[in-house]
Amino acid sequence: MKRHTLEWLGKQVRTSAIIGGILNIIHPELYSIGIASLKAISERPREIKKGTQLPKVLRVWGSPFTAITAISNRDTPYHRDNGAAHPWFDILVALGKYKNGRMELPGLGMRFMYDPGTVVALVGRVLQHGTICPGDRACIAYHMRSNVVTELGIQGPSWANESIYLR
Repeated sequence: MKRHTLEWLGKQVRTSAIIGGILNIIHPELYSIGIASLKAISERPREIKKGTQLPKVLRVWGSPFTAITAISNRDTPYHRDNGAAHPWFDILVALGKYKNGRMELPGLGMRFMYDPGTVVALVGRVLQHGTICPGDRACIAYHMRSNVVTELGIQGPSWANESIYLR
């Protein structure tokens, strides 16, 4: 792993923790699964393919999500996030210097403002989505990889519904 990647992750710890707090509010079971997954990874790094860098990464990993993707200066065509399980949320953070950005959910016929500072949670495996953001832009996408959770032997949560808030 490149040193600049670890430095970037280290600078994202507070932001990642805030995003994790949002996940804990909107889908506490998914948050718990993420924490359990990270704990299992930290306890069994030798079982992880290319896991030699894991101890360094986990020292600066501030997110309950199992993956973070950075997208820079490109629009994202309509897509679904195939690496996630159907009921799991992704959280997207829009950054940059631009105006009039938009996110579209064509299956729902919806379009939203998507300017810098916008945070969106969506079930990206289910809802086709895409963005258009003119100008200097980045998106940090926090997401769960279902294959990681499955390989760790952790049972993933189902759909968020009111019952998860009544406990």
